[in-house]
Amino acid sequence: MRNTLVWLLVAVITMAIVVSSPYVVKTSAASLPTVKSCKGLTVKQSGKDWVTVNAKGDQVNYTGVAQNNLGWWRVENGKVNFKSTGVYQNDYGWWRVETGKVNFKANKIYQNSYGWWKTTDGKVTFKENGVFQNDLGWWKVKDSKVDFSFTGIASNQFGSWYIEDGKVRFDKNGSVKYDGKYYIIENGKATPTDQRDRREEAVEVVKETLKEYPMSRAAMIDLLTDKEALGEDVFTKEEATYGVDHAGVNWDDQAFLAATLYLLEEDAETPTGLSRALLKEILKEDLYTDSNINSCLSKIDKDYPEDSNFWKQSALISAQIIADADKEDPDVSFTRDDIKNALIDYLLFTEAQAAYGAQNVKL
Repeated sequence: MRNTLVWLLVAVITMAIVVSSPYVVKTSAASLPTVKSCKGLTVKQSGKDWVTVNAKGDQVNYTGVAQNNLGWWRVENGKVNFKSTGVYQNDYGWWRVETGKVNFKANKIYQNSYGWWKTTDGKVTFKENGVFQNDLGWWKVKDSKVDFSFTGIASNQFGSWYIEDGKVRFDKNGSVKYDGKYYIIENGKATPTDQRDRREEAVEVVKETLKEYPMSRAAMIDLLTDKEALGEDVFTKEEATYGVDHAGVNWDDQAFLAATLYLLEEDAETPTGLSRALLKEILKEDLYTDSNINSCLSKIDKDYPEDSNFWKQSALISAQIIADADKEDPDVSFTRDDIKNALIDYLLFTEAQAAYGAQNVKL
């Protein structure tokens, strides 16, 4: 009997608390009715949590954005997530949420799982077009979404800008053609011009020329500024310099490619008869820098060390050329010593390489 009275007393007290409490009793999301619309919902406090309730005051399971008299809130499974930051939606649109609350002063670009979005007063309008910014840069926006596929020219209140992969490239200088018009680009800002900047033409000429044969940077500048070679298409020194420096060329690679062509026949295996020292002199005449040449020779030395059979065979090839010339002229007669000295003095082979060539030549 006493236990029954105690149980009844506890029940009455609990009921009184529920009826008189201004809070909503917490309930697990799994046991709550799920709703998809925020209409008619209100955010109310329930203990330490803020939860969504319907017009009847019943707690519901809702994920989206709901409001109360203190603001609009990011709700997940019926509870406000005060740690949430991003772009979320409800029946009225997409909203910029910061630490759980819609920021109606947000006017930048923010992202969610669907992309990067330009917001206006906290809302994605899906009507914004132009160039807008966030902390990571300036971006091309189409229908309020950053268009990462866009490369070209677009404008905002500060001017027109060169954009690559959706982002303003403030490091871009030169000229571009976009939508049938030419623009001069300076630090990313685009200014319309009636004529194409010849600097970009020089870039293209450099690229196309190097597809045919290797050249040094200095030799390329000489070619671009040679009126006899190019006629009316000749470039100024400034345009030519811009062209060689913006064509993405590795001049060390050009030197190595040129050296390979000098050293090897078309089969890429047989030596042409050139010595390492003479190759170095030829590369200098081609106006490669000391740095270009040293880089090139370091690669060649790995493939063909000084004592390798490659240089001996190259000396032998040159020795045979000398000997064959002797046969064609009855007034000339070369001994093996003469051939050896010629290989050393004129073709710049080492003593050992020249000795091999002279000893094995067919007289």
